[in-house]
Amino acid sequence: RVPLADAEDARLIAFRPGDGGTEHLAILIGTPAPGKPVLARLHSECFTGDLLASLRCDCGDQLRGAIAAIAKAGGGILLYLAQEGRGIGLVNKLRA
Repeated sequence: RVPLADAEDARLIAFRPGDGGTEHLAILIGTPAPGKPVLARLHSECFTGDLLASLRCDCGDQLRGAIAAIAKAGGGILLYLAQEGRGIGLVNKLRA
């Protein structure tokens, strides 16, 4: 368990594709109701937005908003994909 600011009942699970590629994270929040649709978010990592609160993007706001919305709904999952800049890499993203 990893308590988060807006979701104290969160669990992190690291996973990797079958081909042995990059590790990603599943953030499980709360307990989704059985038989109901599960609130989910796919989020590409964004070092500048998620960690530094860059004013050039709203990625960090989207991430924190999704965590809060999932917690408010009672549960769901956030898949945090290790593909900085949607796959172009941090250096290329900083150049853009």
